[in-house]
Amino acid sequence: MVKGMNTGVQDGFNLAWKLALVQKRLAPPSLLKTYTEERLPVVAEMLDQTTALLNSTFGSTPKDDQSHWRQDGGLLQLGVNYRWSSIVVDERTKYVAEDVLREQEVDSYGAHSDGQLRAGDRAPDASELADKETTTRLFDVFGSSWHTVLVFSDTADQYEPVLRSLVGYPKGTIRSAIIHRSGLTVPTHVDGAQFILEDRQGYAHDAYAVTNGCVVVVRPDGVVGAIVRGVEGLGRYFKGIFGSTE
Repeated sequence: MVKGMNTGVQDGFNLAWKLALVQKRLAPPSLLKTYTEERLPVVAEMLDQTTALLNSTFGSTPKDDQSHWRQDGGLLQLGVNYRWSSIVVDERTKYVAEDVLREQEVDSYGAHSDGQLRAGDRAPDASELADKETTTRLFDVFGSSWHTVLVFSDTADQYEPVLRSLVGYPKGTIRSAIIHRSGLTVPTHVDGAQFILEDRQGYAHDAYAVTNGCVVVVRPDGVVGAIVRGVEGLGRYFKGIFGSTE
């Protein structure tokens, strides 16, 4: 029951932000097709696992076998991902999404993950981010009605082109944060950036395994939509969401 509820919530979240953009005419109707593309393999895996659990519970297993009561591993659904999705962009890997899903490329529950964060995974949290006189965490920066662009950069020549490239997208749909390493001098205000965060303990850099100049886009549903090296990759990702801005 819990797995079905969690899956249903994930279904609703995946569809809601896409439907909102399409209804506001900020994205093409084709974006809605990615709901089925992303969620169908996850639902299929959920049904496979719950069916196996049902069979083990009421099947011919020894009475002292309690394995069917364990709620760990894939049952926690923490590895649910959309790495194969046609609208995620990851320039750090050779993974290329196809228009037609191939079963051998889909690991919707992350059972065979090597632990490296990739586009399509759930975006991790990171705490101890200094924002002027206060500290915050990434989960308080993310929002359910906008994309969050995380610019892991220590220098203006890296983050300014990225911020300028965001100006042409629909107003209110993107927020950006510059995340820099501790001990560096960065302006307290940068045009186009809603947040300038000092990664005091390096938690954000470690969680996202990024190098200086890397850009990460977190979708409204809390999924990493893109991990790219700069403006070109960022444009490729948002073209898949909003269509052409020309």
